[in-house]
Amino acid sequence: MSGDISAFLRYKYYGRRATSTFSFFDSIEFEELERFSNDFSRTRGGLYLQRRPINYYNRLYGLFEFDRLTFSKPVDHPDANRTNVYVKFGYQFGTPSDERSNALVGEARDRILNLFTAYRDIGPNGRGLSVAATYGFDFLGGDYRYVKAEMEALQAIALPHRNRLVVRLHAGYFPYKKTVLKEFDPLIGTPFSIPRYELFRLDGRQELKGYRGSERGPDEAHLTAEYVLPMFVDESRRFLGMHWTSLHAVGYAGAGNVGNVGSIYTRIQDYKVDAGVGFEASISWRSYRALLGALAAKTVVNGVGGPRLLITLRTYR
Repeated sequence: MSGDISAFLRYKYYGRRATSTFSFFDSIEFEELERFSNDFSRTRGGLYLQRRPINYYNRLYGLFEFDRLTFSKPVDHPDANRTNVYVKFGYQFGTPSDERSNALVGEARDRILNLFTAYRDIGPNGRGLSVAATYGFDFLGGDYRYVKAEMEALQAIALPHRNRLVVRLHAGYFPYKKTVLKEFDPLIGTPFSIPRYELFRLDGRQELKGYRGSERGPDEAHLTAEYVLPMFVDESRRFLGMHWTSLHAVGYAGAGNVGNVGSIYTRIQDYKVDAGVGFEASISWRSYRALLGALAAKTVVNGVGGPRLLITLRTYR
């Protein structure tokens, strides 16, 4: 279980042809809350982001960002007290309201208001595509040097009785990475001049939901599928003292691999496979409203540890 606390100061300018955002942030991330550990990583920095629409469904992104990295135990982390300076260029096909895709091509720490598959607005005919390229440079105060390429393709399939199947393919690759270490601890770093948070992972909320492995690497691919079955929609049903206005059952399955070499894409026997079930609901209590979701998943092939339970709660008024 992990968590983070972030503070932002933003200024957004809406021009005739583009939207510009200036942002300063301070983000603290805890990775092992279930072990009652107080270890954390802290990232402070600033960025400039420009989003330029081509039309409603197509847009271009440009980002310049600098991050200062600190840790509660700096002696244990090779990234401690270092700075990552980089530029990112991205292209997105889909709706501008899909915050999950926006985070890939734009600001990764931006707010994601909708975390639920049942309500995700992807694009025309249920299709979406995001492609981004990042160049981290070791000048202007930067300590890293790398080139990162990342893509995500989405397909939502509308089925009878308002059922929905959402398939997501994600792949990442570092076409250039500078090797700086011959010996390293795979739990906290890699032999390359790449900050750990820029490396790909499989154990995130948007990756393999049932996988517990903590390894990261510059080469990654995973495929997920979520089947959304509406139990009731736009109704008011009372349960546990609250009004439930919608409830969707969710079935999930995924497969993926991550590592330090390009052969991870074709080593099918090393792929991790997981599956799970859960729900997504819209509830209200007095003047408060919330989106509540939970999903239990477990890795069934090449797994590490037991099952995971992911709980999501977003409140609004």
